[in-house]
Amino acid sequence: MSSTRRGTGASLLGTIIALTAWHGAQAQTKAPAYVVNEIEVTDPAGFQTYAARQGALLQSFGGRFLVRGGATETIAGTPVGQRVVIYVFEGMDKLEAWRKAPEQQELTAIRDRSSRFRSFAVEGLAN
Repeated sequence: MSSTRRGTGASLLGTIIALTAWHGAQAQTKAPAYVVNEIEVTDPAGFQTYAARQGALLQSFGGRFLVRGGATETIAGTPVGQRVVIYVFEGMDKLEAWRKAPEQQELTAIRDRSSRFRSFAVEGLAN
């Protein structure tokens, strides 16, 4: 292999490594989006249907649960709902895609029939 070809190959490899590192750094700086839900279940059977299907739907949009029930303790202010659920998406764009999905619209109707629900999203800090 000539020195010119080796130099070109090394240069191309260096460019690929640099672009891969840059892309990885860009992905790491994207701010995650967190969804916080406070829930009072009024129809346990209906809510169970909602919860089971919501888990699969969240995962299909890259979401993952951070908190799903569990004990809560009010530190200050108004007590939280009887159930708290928190999940995270890679960014607000993924969250919006999940919210606008037809399956989510159907699940929202089930949720609203089986619980009192307060939900909000907050953009996290980029790495």
